[in-house]
Amino acid sequence: MITYKHDISATEYNNLRVGAGWRSLSLEQAEEGLSNSAFLISAWDEDRPVGIARVISDRGYIYLIVDVIVNPDYQGQGIGRHMVEEIDAWLLQEKEGKPTMMVYLMAAEGKEEFYEKFGFKRRPGEGHMGAGMTKWME
Repeated sequence: MITYKHDISATEYNNLRVGAGWRSLSLEQAEEGLSNSAFLISAWDEDRPVGIARVISDRGYIYLIVDVIVNPDYQGQGIGRHMVEEIDAWLLQEKEGKPTMMVYLMAAEGKEEFYEKFGFKRRPGEGHMGAGMTKWME
């Protein structure tokens, strides 16, 4: 049975990243990023972390969903959906009293349809929205 928590160690986080084919981070960098998350949810199979999703934000009007990762052995079981639903519920609470909020994410290639189920639009998309972009600084 999968359970959910609102924490994860830097080592466990890095193990999830590597298991999903993502880059490993230094433990210091991972700890700093995790501790500065506005919202974090992790999925667990007993004492083994199998998923994570988090939000970073200025807490004014910009929110960025990052690190939605589910261990490949656990994909297709609704874990990612559950974590994004939890994020959506948290975002609704954050929205109270605010006239507008902008929620961003960068979908991994081929995962766009998953996020469209939650109301996200592809970019480039409608009207004046350009492509989502990234820059690696190494």
